[in-house]
Amino acid sequence: MVNTYEYQCDNPACDVTTFAENINGFLNYYSRMTDRCADFICTLAMETSCEDCARICRAMNLRTSGDSVIRLLVKRYSMQPEAECGSIIGWMTLCLRRGTPMGESL
Repeated sequence: MVNTYEYQCDNPACDVTTFAENINGFLNYYSRMTDRCADFICTLAMETSCEDCARICRAMNLRTSGDSVIRLLVKRYSMQPEAECGSIIGWMTLCLRRGTPMGESL
């Protein structure tokens, strides 16, 4: 069990009224599960389906639903960097798209 504390700011000029502890690498702010547990659920959901993942988690006493698994996957997907697309196409790709064997010339 982890005890975290919430603090209140008494400064009237401060915009933020409450502060909560952040345990880096273990539990983030407003998190309901550890990063390790979220990684496990995402990996399980990618190997099965979201509903199957929720059923397996319930059998392991992890309280989650299929919708929560989907939200977790969407959150993880949005945190990924955008993939860069190349501007050059290779000759093998061109041959495969045209249906020409790679050994023959265009």
